Amino acid sequence: MSRASLVRHAKALHIPVTSTKGKVTYPKGMDDLRIDLMVLLYGPLLGVITGTAPEIDTRIDLAVKTHDGKCGPDLLRSQLCIRLANKDRAEAKRLSSEKVKDRDAISALLNSSRQYLVLANVALNLHGIAKGLRGYPPVDYRASPFTEPVVSNEENN
Repeated sequence: MSRASLVRHAKALHIPVTSTKGKVTYPKGMDDLRIDLMVLLYGPLLGVITGTAPEIDTRIDLAVKTHDGKCGPDLLRSQLCIRLANKDRAEAKRLSSEKVKDRDAISALLNSSRQYLVLANVALNLHGIAKGLRGYPPVDYRASPFTEPVVSNEENN
C-alpha cells in the first residue's frame, strides 16, 4: 500500500496525518500511520503485529473496508467487539497499575472483555455461515477459547 492510500484511509477516519514538535509540523511516517490506523480500528494494547508491510497493509485495507460497512454487518460487529474488548483490557491494565487497586473494577473489566471476545467470535462465525450459504468455500468453525462446554443434565445424573 502506498503512502497516499494510508493517508487517504487516515483522513477518512479523522486521524491526523502530521505530528507537531514544538512549532514545527512534520508529516507522519508510514509506520506511524499504520499504528494509528490499527489502534483506531482495533483498540489499544494490540501488542506486536507480525508480518511484512504488505501483509499489514492488506489487514489495514480490509479493516477500513469493514469499518465502512463494505464487508457485511457481522464483520463490523466483530470488529467493534474486538475494539471494545481491547479498550476494557487497557482500562483494566491502567487500574491495575495504580497504587490503590480496585480489584472488583478490574475483574469486571476483564470479564467484560472476555464477553466482548465471545461476541466477536459469534459474529465471525455468523459471517462464515452466511458466506458458506452463499456458495463460498467453507470457513473453519472453531469454538471460542472463552466459552465453557455445555454439560447436559443427563451427564450430571
